[in-house]
Amino acid sequence: MISQDVLKKHWDEVKDEIQKAWNGISMAEINKVDGNRDELCDLIQRRYGLTETQVYDRMDKILAKFDFEGDEEIGELGATRMPPKSAGSFDKERTEYREDT
Repeated sequence: MISQDVLKKHWDEVKDEIQKAWNGISMAEINKVDGNRDELCDLIQRRYGLTETQVYDRMDKILAKFDFEGDEEIGELGATRMPPKSAGSFDKERTEYREDT
């Protein structure tokens, strides 16, 4: 689960994706939450009738798209997870990695 500090720090980057995922929540409500993870979870739970676990699991999937380099996201097992910076490909014949453009 993403930490409160990381979510707050990157709130402006992620709030549009949060609103797209739960489009029954207005941007005004999203802005009012202002990056508070627990308030956001409560709002989503009330609106959609989801459990806390369901909300946090989906939130983790949404936020996995972002690269919070230098920030730690602590998962359920305590492992540090960092999403990949970009999609790339590995050329097996040439044994080199190249960025997809």
